[in-house]
Amino acid sequence: MTLFSIRGIPVRLHWSFVWLGGGLLLFDALSHGLGGAAEALVLGVMVFGSVLLHELGHALTARRFGIGTRDITLYPFGGIAAITAEPRQPRVELAVAVAGPLVNVALAGLGLWAWKLGLPGAGIFATINAGMALFNLLPAYPMDGGRVLRAFWSLHQDRVRATLRPSRWAVASAGR
Repeated sequence: MTLFSIRGIPVRLHWSFVWLGGGLLLFDALSHGLGGAAEALVLGVMVFGSVLLHELGHALTARRFGIGTRDITLYPFGGIAAITAEPRQPRVELAVAVAGPLVNVALAGLGLWAWKLGLPGAGIFATINAGMALFNLLPAYPMDGGRVLRAFWSLHQDRVRATLRPSRWAVASAGR
């Protein structure tokens, strides 16, 4: 379902997001009352906003290099900015790959600043965004970190081999 557009990029919500989010809110309401459900809703909005801004970082950076974005789709455990073409130049791929995690680093910094001012929930916001940045930089393709490695290795070898290296890391890590 399309929620809205940002700078001409449709933002969609996958149906599973609605079902899982609704289920979690209901669970919190039944087990912790309306206060617990309200806290869960605020946390959900913080995560939702952080994921959206992360994906928007990828999309707008890709646009800067002439690559369009079909849409951004948000899932219960992340999001995808569906860019219309794979970056072919390593420096462009690097820029697009790191843009999302850099947004999360900036949001974590903003959260730390707000935490120092004593704003409620700011520490959680900072922690969530720091965790999102680190998770997305795991060196496994197609994660952002795997794309960073592919960009680096593309400077030294053909693109297929540069793709296979972080892909193998992902498979090897999953088997441990």
